[in-house]
Amino acid sequence: MDATTSLETTPAPSVDGRNQRAERTKAAILAACREFMQGGAFRSPMSAVCERAHVSVRSGFQYFSDIEGLYVAAAQDEATRDAILRHALGEDWQQAIRWHDRAEKLVRVIVTSRAET
Repeated sequence: MDATTSLETTPAPSVDGRNQRAERTKAAILAACREFMQGGAFRSPMSAVCERAHVSVRSGFQYFSDIEGLYVAAAQDEATRDAILRHALGEDWQQAIRWHDRAEKLVRVIVTSRAET
């Protein structure tokens, strides 16, 4: 029997409904947290996030052991990061970040009296 024959006869893994529900629940919690963050509320309590996601607080802590872990996971979304930076630095946040990076490098050169390579 060759490799192609064994692949054809191997049954497809069954889909577990519990795993699908778990993924949907986790995604709903993250989406709710992102909604808060994109609206300017960066440290919403788990109870508010879970209420918006239509899940129990217990479920929230089942998927995210602490609220900081949820915040970090939600902030990994590019649109959420952009919204956070826009809120914190203003509409011209991209320019502010570029300026900040250059200013930080300049201060480092001044303080250390040498440019880093």
